[in-house]
Amino acid sequence: RPREPLRGSASPGLPLVEVLGDAQLAPRTVARCLERGLTHRAVHVWLCVPRTGALLLRKWSRSSMKHPGLWGPTCHGEVHSYGGGGDGHAAEVSTQAAERVLVEQLGVEAHSNTVGALEHWFSCRSSDGMCQELLDIYVGAIEGAGLPALSLGADEAVDWVFCGEVFEDRLAGSRLLFHMEDEYRAFMMRRCRASLVRNDVLNTFGAVL
Repeated sequence: RPREPLRGSASPGLPLVEVLGDAQLAPRTVARCLERGLTHRAVHVWLCVPRTGALLLRKWSRSSMKHPGLWGPTCHGEVHSYGGGGDGHAAEVSTQAAERVLVEQLGVEAHSNTVGALEHWFSCRSSDGMCQELLDIYVGAIEGAGLPALSLGADEAVDWVFCGEVFEDRLAGSRLLFHMEDEYRAFMMRRCRASLVRNDVLNTFGAVL
């Protein structure tokens, strides 16, 4: 959906998320969505250096509710919903959710001197066991000041990798990597490849296009 102002506030306590289905469902916690296999809206945020194809891959905490202990997108969070007294619709649009999780999970703001505006690349469904999501994928380019200090959990880590390693080659299909649908892999690689500069990729990763 187009960017729009917040339409209200999510309820206090555990955040509730927008649940999708044939009929309008009341909002649920993420834990309840995972227990019941309910389809809910979520966002991925990738930080990147477009010319080199570098992606900031994140190793998620073993206590994370989604892909615990696995390497995955830079940020991953849900679209929050109004509380039980609301109508079950989202209290934020996915652009706002993406910007929020970037701050909550990394301590980094979009539209800053380090990260540009988050760009919505595509949306797709993801089915990983009981984790059923409608994902909006956002990408933010690292600006001239470089990557700032990040706020990570004690058992989390980040690493710069070439996009082809994640979506095509060495890591693709690895048990160390988060679940991706084929559509996800193909679209991410196609969009990343469009911005690559051959010499920059070679100088940074030694990869030949």
